[in-house]
Formats: sequence, structure tokens, C-alpha cells
Amino acid sequence: MGIDLLRGRPVPAIGSTDAKLRQRKLDALTRGIHRINDDEARPYSIHLVCIGAAANPFLRQFISQMPETLLDHQQSRLSILSVNMAGGGDPGIPPLPAALDSDKYCYETLAIERGKPDALGDFFIQHAAQLQLEYPLLPCPDMFSPWLTQAERHAPDGDNLSRAYVKAMYSRAYYHGERPAWHALKRFAHSVGRTETESVVCILFSLADAVGSAIALDLSRHLSTVRFGRRVLVTGIGLAPVPDNDSAPANVYTTLNELECLCNDELNQRLTPSCGELFNNPFTAGFLMVPDLDMARPAEDPRFKALSTLLQDRAGAGLWEILRQLNWLAAPLTQHSAARTPWGDRWLHVLVMLAAKESSALPALTDLLGIIDGYEPAFVELVCARFNKKETERLTRAIRQSFGQDIMVNHYAAGTAQEMRFILPSLAKSDLRLFAQAKARYDASSQNEKRLSHALLLEQGLLLCEPSDARPGVAGRNITVGKRWLNLPFPAIRGEI
Repeated sequence: MGIDLLRGRPVPAIGSTDAKLRQRKLDALTRGIHRINDDEARPYSIHLVCIGAAANPFLRQFISQMPETLLDHQQSRLSILSVNMAGGGDPGIPPLPAALDSDKYCYETLAIERGKPDALGDFFIQHAAQLQLEYPLLPCPDMFSPWLTQAERHAPDGDNLSRAYVKAMYSRAYYHGERPAWHALKRFAHSVGRTETESVVCILFSLADAVGSAIALDLSRHLSTVRFGRRVLVTGIGLAPVPDNDSAPANVYTTLNELECLCNDELNQRLTPSCGELFNNPFTAGFLMVPDLDMARPAEDPRFKALSTLLQDRAGAGLWEILRQLNWLAAPLTQHSAARTPWGDRWLHVLVMLAAKESSALPALTDLLGIIDGYEPAFVELVCARFNKKETERLTRAIRQSFGQDIMVNHYAAGTAQEMRFILPSLAKSDLRLFAQAKARYDASSQNEKRLSHALLLEQGLLLCEPSDARPGVAGRNITVGKRWLNLPFPAIRGEI
């Protein structure tokens, strides 16, 4: 037995050393080790890369509610890069507020052109040599094979683009000809480098959008490793589709698997010996998933307003508190909080944002968020500008009813009174109903559809989500006849171990 010093009552003794260390970590979070005092003199700059048409509504919301005082601090700086395919029919992004100092921000849009079949043919002929400048371990150029057939090099009508096609368009814009994507990333990185205070780059895209998910994976690697040299914190923000949608696209299955091979340190260390150091995890600050809660389908997605508020909260301090909390929670028990957290198979963190008036939905959180039974977070902190005692008790009870009676639930007054947010840390992809739904859709697809839903390792000549045809038990089928394989257990790709 021990003594609870705050309440003067006996408490059960904590037996093992690990249990004691774990309890100390949770106590430190309750005391607010991750929080940033409002009187801190420096801002925490947030920079944005928004990819795909699904991310444009967020960017419009972010700009429309941007306060004119956002960059008033002497050290503040803002960098925004919007990336999409040309001809998407999007109404465009509004200008930033005129009151902002133009010397303190960089705001650019990149429209990736759809190449003609003959131009794509020229690109594929030269692409192996271009890649060898970056990938010392890439096989001989004679073994490189284009991942699009002649017929697939014709631009599809409308927005019905495959991830494989978008991958080719982005790669062409980054490596070939005038290299508009390469130059855009260089200018963006230069702007971020001029920031005189702590900064984090948020790369936002939709998990279900072929354009956003295909470009984001390569762009993140090029930005984080090549441009930043892994010196700048980068966090991924994935917009998830409605979890109750039984027809989740197969793109979600391949996207989540590709993300895991980057974000899960255990798998990433198996991937890089085969594919090169450029495939190190680009999301050095972790990966957040923002679910679509499908709340009455208002004209404007409430996620975008709440997410914009978070990123602008106290000049970026709100997001930094989340990243600090995750680093503290997910780190090994004996690791110092300042060290980089090695994300394992529980690499995914769910950012939940609700209007305060909608908190009555909390008792059914597992259904609302599409999380399977059995997941239990170590710590949950509810953040809202104003809590009353009755509301606090009800929210705490709802969290514990959904995820476990022993969960430590904390309450923190911050943000706005209209919105409530909390983080569910450290999920595996198999904890999401969305993953199982997308896997079923993928399994029902034709072999050609499966190939076109891939993006990450196509230049390596491999389909990540297919079993190897060169060695049993591992992932990575060759696109054409070949003997390459990956040291990745195929059951791990399927979410079965």
C-alpha cells in the first residue's frame, strides 16, 4: 500500500518497475508536462502543404478564418504550398489577408500537368537514370520497367485518376524537363528555413483521394529527407472517409499499408536496405488521422473549421502540445522526452474534433470513429475552453464506457468554447474498421485494378500489397518478370500480425 498525497488515502502499491515508470509518465501528463504557457514570448510556427482537391476546402477555411494578427510576432512566419493536378475544376484558393506582412509568408500553388503519352514515354526512358542519382541501391537501369502500359498513359477523362497514373505525373514534374515540382519544394523549404523559431510542417491530404495520397507519399519523402535533411519536424495529417461507408475504396488499403511501411520503424528498417535511405520515415513528428464524423452533413465540413482553429491556436502552440503529448506517451518507458520517439506498429494517432454541443455522441465513440473493440488508450486529454463540472463528469464517463474504465482522463481548458478535441494515441491500422473494409474492396478488385491502386514502390518495380513472386512469405510482387523482393512479412501487410 502507498499514500495518495493529494487526497490522504491509501492506494494500492505499484509492483513492477515498468508499472511505476508508466504511472510516472501519466502523472507527468496530468501535471501538464506537455503544455505551453500562454506567456511564452515566442510563437510556434505552422507551415502547410495541402495536396489534392479534397484538401482545398480545408485551405480555404484556414485562410478565411485566419486572424490578421497571425504573423504579428517578430519571429512569426507562414509557408503554404497547395498541390493538385491541373484541370481539376477546383474554384481556386483565395488570397491571404492583405494586412499580413508579405515578407513573412510564402504562398504558392502547384498544378501538375497531365502529360501526353509520348511525353510519358520519354520520361520513362530516362527515369531509371534519374533515380540512380538518388537511389544507390536501385537495380541496373536495364531492369527498370514502366508501371503504366501504353494505353494507361492517356489521361483519363475527368477526375477518375488512378494512384499509379498520378505517381507518374508527379514523378515527371519532379525529375523531368523544367522540374516544376522540384523547384516548388525548393522555394517552400527555403521559406521554412527562414523561420527564426520552432516550426513544424503539416502535410495534409485525403486517405481516399487518389491524387492526394499518391503525391503526398513521394512529396513528403522529397521534402523531409532531401530538402530539410530531416532537420525540420514534419507531421502528416490524413483526412479519413466516413467509417460507416461499407464501400471504402481500395485506395485506402494501399495507402495505409504504404504509410505504415514509412511510419512503423520496425517495417521501415526492413524496407530501407532494399530501397534506399530516401525511404526513411518522412513524418518525423508522427502521423495524425482526422476521421469524418458525418455530423448531419452541414454545408461546411466541421473538421476543417476545428482543424484550422487548432493550427492557429496561440500561434501554433495547440498543435505543439499534441505532438509533445504523443512523443511522451509513445516513447519507451526509459526514454527521455526530448528524444525522438520510434513509432512501432501502433504508429497511427486519431485526432477527434467535435462541436461542444455534439458531445452527446461520445457514449458511442467506438462506432462513431470506426474503431474496433479492444483498443484502449493509455491517456486521454479533453481540450475545451470551458468545462462545467457536470459536463466534465459526463465526458469522462463516456470515454471510459467506450474504451475502458481504467483510462486516465484529463481535462484542459484551451482552444474555444465551441469546439472540443482529444487525441486517441497509438493505434494500429488493424484497429480501424476502415482498413478491413478497404481490404475487402481491394481483394475483390482485378489484378489490373490492384496494380493501379499502388503508388509508393512503383519505381522500384514492386507492388507492396501483393505477395512476392520471388520468395514465399514476404511482400512485394514484381510488376514484370523479376527477382526483387522486400524483407517485409506479408501477414504484416495484411494486418494479420
